[in-house]
Amino acid sequence: MGKAAIQKQKQDDSSHFQNKWFYLDDWRAKLLLAVTCIVCYGNTIFNEYSFDDEFAITHNEYIQKGLAGIPDILTSPYASTEDKVVDYRPLPAITFAIEHQFFGANHHISHFFNVVLFICCVWLVF
Repeated sequence: MGKAAIQKQKQDDSSHFQNKWFYLDDWRAKLLLAVTCIVCYGNTIFNEYSFDDEFAITHNEYIQKGLAGIPDILTSPYASTEDKVVDYRPLPAITFAIEHQFFGANHHISHFFNVVLFICCVWLVF
């Protein structure tokens, strides 16, 4: 089989799949991944804060400042109490500060943006 015959066979194979309903191009694949993420994690949007959210978000003075707290977030631990210091995680804290600046202390918005960020991460892996 010559080069021309092999190339024609590849074209025939690709057109065969493009005409099928199950063919996934990039746009359809991303949509399917986003819908799957929403089906799996969309129910979290209606949840309240839980576990360490109050400790790390609602009682964190830097996050409560909104955008003005970002310089302090970059130089401080994620959360702390009198006897504990929790890691250095500036990205989640900055995200929460931005959310707080524009939406106030709204746990539904926080969970919504978590789902959106999860979709973005899945797309990056894809």
